[in-house]
Amino acid sequence: MTVPTNLAFTHLKPGRDPRSRIRARFDVHYGDFLMRGFEVREGPGGGLYVRPPSRQDRGGWITTVFLPEADRRKAFERFVLDAYARDVRQQEAAEAGEAAETAEIA
Repeated sequence: MTVPTNLAFTHLKPGRDPRSRIRARFDVHYGDFLMRGFEVREGPGGGLYVRPPSRQDRGGWITTVFLPEADRRKAFERFVLDAYARDVRQQEAAEAGEAAETAEIA
């Protein structure tokens, strides 16, 4: 499976809405295509999953991007969640470095 490139996550800080299970939003660049509105969400059991873009219609919510083959969908989700985990680790390391620099100055 060819994987997308240039995943850019917008992290959502916990506590903005304690009921929200959205952890990040991201767009997918795939060749010449840009698909917007994906989300990393926390499931009821605490695990993370990828929610594709959707829109609300009179009959409810409609998924606008769908991978019909289960194996490709799982591979895409694993790729995104691995990229998200790396991004979170990098962000935490950067924040820890900033905190250490602040402590040294004080």
